[in-house]
Amino acid sequence: MRLAALATQREREVHSLTEENKSQREELMEVLSKSADAMEKCKARLLKLQKENHALKARIAHFPKQLARAIGKVSNVGIRNSISLKRGGVVTDEMRALIREMMVKGVAPGQVYPIMQMVTDVCGVNLEGSISAWTATRIMIEALPGDDLCFVEAIKDAAGIVQTLLELHLVVMGPQFEVSQMNLEL
Repeated sequence: MRLAALATQREREVHSLTEENKSQREELMEVLSKSADAMEKCKARLLKLQKENHALKARIAHFPKQLARAIGKVSNVGIRNSISLKRGGVVTDEMRALIREMMVKGVAPGQVYPIMQMVTDVCGVNLEGSISAWTATRIMIEALPGDDLCFVEAIKDAAGIVQTLLELHLVVMGPQFEVSQMNLEL
């Protein structure tokens, strides 16, 4: 009997251990499943971060070239090493305007080119070509008809203003203002 009691007790212990084992196994499987899900998420995040890292490394690899190109562009912006007075043997419009301004300010035709040379030398810019006193004088003479046209245009505009003012002639009478119409022809 004692053997039978031991056997049944042993069976109960085995059964309880088996039940414990099953519950522990289920808990472990649940923990393992959660860990596997977490691991998959970590793998996906790692893959994403590796791709971002690769893209950033590729961008960084181009930085020295981009920096050198940007410095080259900035260093060349606005700096001209030379100024050409003529294009195809004809004095450019910019130079014509400059020569006219200089002569209007009182520079003699023979001094226009030497002054331009002096200014460009101080600025470190080469002056390509030359302009004679005769060319400077011709540029001033060619500008006269254009100036006359501008003057005539200004007179026409001014005549319209004067006529309008004369038509609305204001007469002041004490504290009151009276507007009287005048028919004038200019």
